Amino acid sequence: MDLRSIEADALLLAIADALDAPAHDRRKLEAALLHPLTVAAAGSVDIADIAVAYMRGILEHAPFSRSNARAGLLAMELFLLRNGWRISAPDQIRQEMMHRLEAGQCSDREFSDWLRLSL
Repeated sequence: MDLRSIEADALLLAIADALDAPAHDRRKLEAALLHPLTVAAAGSVDIADIAVAYMRGILEHAPFSRSNARAGLLAMELFLLRNGWRISAPDQIRQEMMHRLEAGQCSDREFSDWLRLSL
């Protein structure tokens, strides 16, 4: 699978447009963006698994002073767009799923399953 990852600066630009540029820790952000690469290297994953790994990386490393869940969703969407995919689910459903993942009410696997159906 030949996929394009996202760079920290690209994500910061997207976040600045959407979230009023919250303060961030660059080292934590770089660590968060390594998580999907680790998931991809493990093998037998698809675009949905890697996209969710972007969100999980942001949630776990919390590089932003606020809105890490929204930043994770933006990272996931940016990754998908860079690779020619769009989420077809309405924004309200995306937000609900994001909050469920953040609150531990669904697993990464469940989120990936939902995402596959929404691409």
